[in-house]
Amino acid sequence: MSNRALFVNRTVQFVAVLASLSCGYFVLADGKPGNKPREKQDNQRIQNAQKALDGARQQASAAEKRLREAQQQFTQADSRLDKAKVVVQKAKEAAESKLEDSTGIKQAIDQMKAAQANFDQAAEPVLAKLQAQHEYQQASRAAEMARVHLKTIGSDDTLSDAVQEAEISAINKTLQLPRQLELAACESDSRCKQAQAKLMAAQEKVAQLREKVRDRIEQHPEVRSGLKTLDGATTEFAQAKTQVTAAQQQLLKERRELATKQQQLEQAKAADKRNDNKGKNQKK
Repeated sequence: MSNRALFVNRTVQFVAVLASLSCGYFVLADGKPGNKPREKQDNQRIQNAQKALDGARQQASAAEKRLREAQQQFTQADSRLDKAKVVVQKAKEAAESKLEDSTGIKQAIDQMKAAQANFDQAAEPVLAKLQAQHEYQQASRAAEMARVHLKTIGSDDTLSDAVQEAEISAINKTLQLPRQLELAACESDSRCKQAQAKLMAAQEKVAQLREKVRDRIEQHPEVRSGLKTLDGATTEFAQAKTQVTAAQQQLLKERRELATKQQQLEQAKAADKRNDNKGKNQKK
């Protein structure tokens, strides 16, 4: 073989080697090994997001537990407050009964009871007529629905204090509608109106007499003891209510954080999926 032919042959071989190396390089660049760092980053991002989500779930679960405990304590405090009020009321009545003769309270109470019976008799036909009217029936149904709604307001921990106050205010107005119609109907009937005026006067007289002897009644040992218990129960009730409010706010915060972590995990998974699809398209 001549020198020229040998040179050409070696040149062709060298070019073929370069071509094979070049092809092998691009296969490596486009192939799966080149995507491993990106996949590793995507997987790590998903793992981190999942870990953060698990942590947020634990925090939300703990917040829910604290709220349940706070609500239980509130219920117990409310019950103790009601019992303390009953004890004080009974103690006051017992102390008042010992002062009936000297203060005239017994006679005033008897007059009030008689005035109440007279009013009930006068109001009965007026109320019967009113209750047959569509407007009153509609107001009564609305009031009943409002009572049901009122029970759900206290247990709805998603509502802020401001929203709850607004809801309760609206409910109270609805609850008063039947009573307002009853008062208006009684005002329009002369007999009922006079009986109501006498009842209110009798109630006022009893209230005035009780106010006069209030200090004497509250100095009674059983009343003083009951009032002391009532003060403690009132303070405990207020603290329990504050704890429920704080627990509700914390739970709302944890639930918002949980929603954020859930969204971040979904975003990480979506990014990983997009990168996988991008790699497949590049292979094609």
